[in-house]
Amino acid sequence: MQYERKTANHWGPFLEWTIEAAAESPEAYDISATTIFAHRDSGTKVSTGIFPAGPDTWAFRFANSSVGDWTFETHSDLAPLSGHTGTLTVEPDPNTRGTLTHTNRWWSWSES
Repeated sequence: MQYERKTANHWGPFLEWTIEAAAESPEAYDISATTIFAHRDSGTKVSTGIFPAGPDTWAFRFANSSVGDWTFETHSDLAPLSGHTGTLTVEPDPNTRGTLTHTNRWWSWSES
């Protein structure tokens, strides 16, 4: 399944996708399932787990770590959870200051 493109602001709330699939095991937590997100420009990869979100419903989330275009693909030993793909764009947010960092004795805001 190819998901529609989503857009989010940098440092904004996480994005979430769901998959409808019946678990073959009575224990949902016995299933291995991940989503690999890849940043198009830098090649950075981020792996997140796919988790049970309700009866026959699974979800995965992405926290916006770098501005730009990302792609993703799901992988699982449960076939209906594998092979889902999509794209997302993380846009700069002019209302945020970045992250608070600590160097030696000083606190400062990062610009990214």
